[in-house]
Amino acid sequence: MALVLSFVGIGYTHRQTRINSEALEEQRRQNDLNEYTHLRATGGITADMEFARFWPTPKDFGKDMRIAAFGGTDKPYYKDIDTFVKFRPTLVLNNVGEEPIEAIRIVTSRVYAQIDMPNQPRDKDEFGLVLREEEREDITLAQQWLPETSVQISLLKGILGQMVQIQSREKQNAMHQALMQVQISARITGSNVFGRGDDRKIACFVWWMPSGFSDDKCREVLNGYQPAVSFGPKQPPSIRKKY
Repeated sequence: MALVLSFVGIGYTHRQTRINSEALEEQRRQNDLNEYTHLRATGGITADMEFARFWPTPKDFGKDMRIAAFGGTDKPYYKDIDTFVKFRPTLVLNNVGEEPIEAIRIVTSRVYAQIDMPNQPRDKDEFGLVLREEEREDITLAQQWLPETSVQISLLKGILGQMVQIQSREKQNAMHQALMQVQISARITGSNVFGRGDDRKIACFVWWMPSGFSDDKCREVLNGYQPAVSFGPKQPPSIRKKY
């Protein structure tokens, strides 16, 4: 009888040990899940993107969209706002991380600007009054941007917003050029914050004739602007961080 009770006691102990071990493992999994959820929500886990393509490239500009300026004979340029809207700067990015993305932030700023006035003295006040050093656009995506897929986004709002501020009101018929920097960051699904975009920057030149970019027409375009985003398969990268 004592032997039977001994075996019963050993069996109960082993079973209880197994139950305790399973409970401990479940608690460990729950803690890991809680930590992962917290990291996602607070920006500890971020998106991973790569630049795939920038459009338009210089070869996309026809002969009627080229001019002799800034020491060159064949500069591609925007002659008016309609041309700019038609050939709007566009960027394609790949989601190369493991997390789906629900929102994108685009920050556009001017690196420098110049007016084509050869053999003329420079005026420190030749440019327009810049009220905003950068244009910020937060876009909530219509669907999740899944890993191993791409998005195509329009950079129209940020670049045009800077162009309108920069351009001279007195030198409307002088070619302008500006080097713009575009910084992209993303918010993964379930997060409350955008990840850092410090390493996701691209620079692009813009050439334009201010006479075709009146304040009224530019304001009309900006006021009616709707974010243009399209989704597609992952694209082979054809650009580096700087274009």
